[in-house]
Amino acid sequence: MSGDTVLGWFRVFLPLTLIWILSSSTVECQECSTSGLNVYGGYQYVFYHDGQRTFSETRANCQSLGGDMPIIKSAEKNDFIARKLLTDGGHYYIGLEDMDEDGTYRWIDETAPGYTYWDSPLYTDQQPPYCAVMRSGSSLTGPIHGRWNRVACTSTRRHICQIPIDVDCRWQEFDESQYLIKYTPRATPSDARETCQSYGGDLAIIKTAEVNAFLKELLPPFNPSDIWLCYLFGIRMIDRGSFYWLDDTPLRYSAWRDPEPDNDGDEDCATLSSDSDMGWLDIACSRKQPFICERYQGYQRHMGGEE
Repeated sequence: MSGDTVLGWFRVFLPLTLIWILSSSTVECQECSTSGLNVYGGYQYVFYHDGQRTFSETRANCQSLGGDMPIIKSAEKNDFIARKLLTDGGHYYIGLEDMDEDGTYRWIDETAPGYTYWDSPLYTDQQPPYCAVMRSGSSLTGPIHGRWNRVACTSTRRHICQIPIDVDCRWQEFDESQYLIKYTPRATPSDARETCQSYGGDLAIIKTAEVNAFLKELLPPFNPSDIWLCYLFGIRMIDRGSFYWLDDTPLRYSAWRDPEPDNDGDEDCATLSSDSDMGWLDIACSRKQPFICERYQGYQRHMGGEE
């Protein structure tokens, strides 16, 4: 067989062979790490502090990375993004636009904004159509930092890209377990357990101060505007006044915030606060909250199913 024939074979069949391998449902998930990345709620965020683009150029760039511009539907997410901005008065495009020029803003997924964080007043020296930017102030705690304003969509600004991360890449390892913070959708303890179990685990059990401290590092910065943002974990009341872990073992370590648990209104479940002391609070089991999953560190999942 001539060299040209062999080269032609590789050109035709090698790509087909690679496609078959990558599409096989029995391929193990690749190892991945989010260490050092700006990760929140299942997405990696890439911040372009230097190169400036128009709104349409920004979107094209984000889509070329496999993502899109950020859609911000909660104060927690807005606060997370704002903390990553430079503190020099710059503007960063987000995925909110008024392309019909009627004052009605929509996210790039065509949903109407529920949560908003508009600055006041809005800029009046720009020409429509308008697109939204997040402002950076002179400090992270300044009054304008993280606020939204409007600019002409054709103007060039800094920007942010939001790129999905496979759920297996978001588990963080500690000791013999892996932990996953699920921010959305918020769930009751029973629904949260179902979700965690679908990943091969359950709600997290916090039996040591070391695990409690590790989880503290995983949670996003505390936002004073949402003081009741707490995270469900694997604890429940079985006998009146007595809490147990989901593996039916009694509590030997606990981190209740004083005067918790106070059982104020049939509170048989518990959450981990995201503020500085990371105290536990008892809550009603009907409350919907973010939650923390835990699974054995050696867990392996085969590709082919949705998570």
